[in-house]
Amino acid sequence: MATRIIFLLSILFLVVSCTKEVKIDLPKFEQKIVVDGQIQPGMPPIVILSKSQDLYAPTDLSTIQNNFVSGAHITVSDGTNSVVLDLICSDSIPPALQPLVAAALGVDPSSLASTNFCAYTTFNPAIFGVVGRTYSLTIDVEDKTYTSSTTIMPPPQISSTFFKYNGTFTDRGYAWMVLNDNAAVYNTYFLKVKSLQNDTRFYTAFGPAFDDQYFNGLEFKYSIANAGSYQNDALSDDEKGYFFEGDTAVIELSSMDLNVYNFNLQKYAQVDNGGNPFASPANIPTNIVGGALGVWAGYSPIYDTVPCHP
Repeated sequence: MATRIIFLLSILFLVVSCTKEVKIDLPKFEQKIVVDGQIQPGMPPIVILSKSQDLYAPTDLSTIQNNFVSGAHITVSDGTNSVVLDLICSDSIPPALQPLVAAALGVDPSSLASTNFCAYTTFNPAIFGVVGRTYSLTIDVEDKTYTSSTTIMPPPQISSTFFKYNGTFTDRGYAWMVLNDNAAVYNTYFLKVKSLQNDTRFYTAFGPAFDDQYFNGLEFKYSIANAGSYQNDALSDDEKGYFFEGDTAVIELSSMDLNVYNFNLQKYAQVDNGGNPFASPANIPTNIVGGALGVWAGYSPIYDTVPCHP
């Protein structure tokens, strides 16, 4: 017995004596320009410029507002028309454009209206989005130039939608859409949804960016949870994620080009894995050339409504 105790103590001594302090030098945070720009059919380009922030800095509308970059010279061209964007603030943005700016920021339109937030856009219809056209972006700011391009792809097609109770519930469930995927082309999709009864804006669905790799040319059924319900503190945990009978789900499904798809795929993989210590970290790709972060994105959305009853 004494021999065993001495042996165990010897092992413990070796383990302790081999322990050393390890110092990890983390790379110093480098602030960069962040581009959040988009263009849709029949809509003007909208570009929001900000500065990147430290991982541990708070993220809210006031932080974005404080990091906003003014004084930029931004041009959008479709190969024929070239238009310089104006800096327009929320107190002068037309009501029709406020939801689009709010969607780009990921905030409620009411929050945008309560702050004097600014974005670069134009009221010149010569550069409004058209399906099939490629739009080049040039940003000159702080003695640097950033460029990008994006194409507005043909819109997707939803063949049908329906509502279905989930499990044994008889008052709640998911919205469903049925896609008939075009086998002749590679398709990428981006999905948003809102409750017509409760939401003032669209929320990105869970895993919102997907392609037709596994259902090319096939009919594909896709269930859609009520993403906005997770922001509703009045709901209990077992009520979140569902649309309730009597509500109406509104679907926004967009097409996008490959670079925009790759950006959204990685971005929302990181968002959905937030807080998971076993998730694999990844650098989110960008289609901005010149050292900036973010994306210049062409989206081609269609909309459908799903009355929530069997």
